[in-house]
Amino acid sequence: MKIRMGVFVVCWVLGWEAFRACGQAAEADGLLDEIRSAMAERDLNVAKAKLQEAARVSGGAAFDVQRQRLQSLYEYLEGFWESVDEGARSLQAVEELMIGDVRVAVVEYTPGLLVLRVKGENRRYTVKSLPAKVALTLAERVLKPDAPENKVFFGAFLAMDGKGDREAARKLWSEAQQAKVDVSALLPELGTAPPATLPVEIPPLTSIMRKLLAPANWAVRRQAEERVLRETLKKDAEQTAEGYLKLALPSDAGAAQVVYSRKLTGSFVCRVILKDVAEGQVFGLFGNDALDAAYQVPLPKGAMMIEFARQAGAFQCRLNQKEVPVESRGDVTPTMPGMIGLTVPAGSPCVVAWFELQGR
Repeated sequence: MKIRMGVFVVCWVLGWEAFRACGQAAEADGLLDEIRSAMAERDLNVAKAKLQEAARVSGGAAFDVQRQRLQSLYEYLEGFWESVDEGARSLQAVEELMIGDVRVAVVEYTPGLLVLRVKGENRRYTVKSLPAKVALTLAERVLKPDAPENKVFFGAFLAMDGKGDREAARKLWSEAQQAKVDVSALLPELGTAPPATLPVEIPPLTSIMRKLLAPANWAVRRQAEERVLRETLKKDAEQTAEGYLKLALPSDAGAAQVVYSRKLTGSFVCRVILKDVAEGQVFGLFGNDALDAAYQVPLPKGAMMIEFARQAGAFQCRLNQKEVPVESRGDVTPTMPGMIGLTVPAGSPCVVAWFELQGR
């Protein structure tokens, strides 16, 4: 059970019954987070099961309001994805679609798998990997996008999906509201922090990828007075049956950086999928001989895909497929040599589930 320190202190002062009530409240809030994460991951079966579990929880008035709002959002999401499926079923082989300003050809659709030909190559999409624009285009074949009632469905998807756009959701719900559709119960959701979870399926790892993720290819770096201590990660990590690199730094070891054991001196492109990220972690290019020199991005909690690159001294990053600014820290230069990695709090498990690196 995770309880914030401030809440813990209040509960300690008030006594055991208050402590137990605080614990129940924390568990109820955690359940709401799980529902939001399942929606963001497009796992409606899990979201439905968690909503049923939440209906049996006594979490107070504020909890009930959020639970009821999430129940309504779930129902809109269910309707949206049913429309996506119906829209996909209506497709004919070699039929063309306009996805934004890109023309694509339909190759095949079976439940759970859509194959499109995009710019001369076939691309296979499952429910979790389907781009948001494609999902919206398919749904619009069934739900007329100009109908105010349907804007609530589209807004629910954009508000809750890991590949969504909350400003676009706000605009659609505002337009629905102006047309006398009551969305007042849904609007507060736009003020909650979205889960970081990315709706992406991690492909089975190749033998090469498994080797890249072996603990022996990574190092842990810590500050010791004026020196940077670096050692292999063998004792602070394990490789899972799937081939993932599971980090588990000792709780008494202090914060550290975990880096891939290859120094980069020029341009590079890196793609990483992380799971179980804790609040406060960062990812980036860390100075080769200094812990406090880096080009980095702060990470939200949860699971995410990071696309991080340096080209001709310019840094770029996409986090969960959205552009984010890269921060500079300490004494750095755009062309500094460094090592790709992330900060890891002591005692916090974190998983590197995918790692690609091209560069020099």
